[in-house]
Amino acid sequence: MVKDKYSIINWAEQEVLGQQPTLDYWNDRSKESKKAFDIADGNIDKLSTYVKNKGLEKHLVKIIHDYGITLNGKWLSLASGACFIEARLLRQNKNIEKIVCVELSRHRISEFAPIILKHYGIEPWRVDLCFGSFYDINADDNTFDFVLLCQAFHHAFEPFRLLKEIKRVLKRNGRVIIIGERFFSCKQVLSRTAKYIVKYILNYKNFRSNRIFFPSWRAIFPIDERKGDHHYSKKMYSQLFKKAGFSYKHSVLKSHRIQGFVLTAQNI
Repeated sequence: MVKDKYSIINWAEQEVLGQQPTLDYWNDRSKESKKAFDIADGNIDKLSTYVKNKGLEKHLVKIIHDYGITLNGKWLSLASGACFIEARLLRQNKNIEKIVCVELSRHRISEFAPIILKHYGIEPWRVDLCFGSFYDINADDNTFDFVLLCQAFHHAFEPFRLLKEIKRVLKRNGRVIIIGERFFSCKQVLSRTAKYIVKYILNYKNFRSNRIFFPSWRAIFPIDERKGDHHYSKKMYSQLFKKAGFSYKHSVLKSHRIQGFVLTAQNI
């Protein structure tokens, strides 16, 4: 039976989702009203401008071109938000059969995503909108040709668990495309390190308490517990990917200070 309207699929009970540290933040409807993602009024231009300014679609196109990726098959998009990138992909690539979109924010997936999908003329049967956690993918092993994470991977408090679950549902020779990760230049890293050391030497506001002189990456790029933002060095990304059984290619869009990766599962 062909779907004639967008429907929301519940992938997890509230009790399970409640274990996600950032559930309340991403489901605070009042905070969303201040962001470009709030398109309840139908004004998609502001979200389109946001995506353009962030360089997200530009970087995705660059990665596809640079690595000769043919877009087809069945996709899984994790932390898909309002599904702007997904709608654009489906509109521009008829060989993509379907995209299953998973999102922890109920209003983004149930209110905003249908508005965008309808705006771009996406047939309901080409997309599944799922409210749930990206740690628990309700799909069989070897299901998807592509897995997309746009501004998503750095929100995982358990990145290794996420990668193992992605590997489970990815088809042999399937690919994972990660975009929208923050990129820090050597200059930025050195600047933050210098500020840390100065504070340590001066003991600014008792800064030395529970700190060491030479900072770790986490000391200069702390985790945002509210949003769940985790910023990684290239070495940290590499270690995570390899530990989970992926080889990877790295891409940087310096003009927008973002980076991305294309992962391929290693056959062991």
